[in-house]
Amino acid sequence: MKLLTLALLTLFVSACVTVTDDAGSPGTPYARGATLSEPQPTLDLPPQVRENPVSYPQQANGEMGTAMVQVMVLASGRTGDSVLVQSAGSDVLDRAALDSVREWRFAPARDTDGNPMDMAVVVSVVLRP
Repeated sequence: MKLLTLALLTLFVSACVTVTDDAGSPGTPYARGATLSEPQPTLDLPPQVRENPVSYPQQANGEMGTAMVQVMVLASGRTGDSVLVQSAGSDVLDRAALDSVREWRFAPARDTDGNPMDMAVVVSVVLRP
């Protein structure tokens, strides 16, 4: 009886576990030559504004407002794409905010190794005459 139980247990375990001599087959997580995704850099220092000229548009006729703009700060410190997140209250002021931010310069974000990296930030642009 013990021999039969041991034989059935061995058969059961061998049916559940398959041992191969290679590192897996293509398509499995452990396939030979498979690469894990690269770790993402860890932020150590966020981007800092260096130059932020704001050009008030003459067509605003004395209007004032504050726009919130999301801007991609590139590793070079220059700006990439920018998007209006919150309006300053008029199309004229919003356009001026977006145009101004495109001219801004930043100290780029840095990872824990000190390498500059791209990062999106939201900045406030105050427009007044």
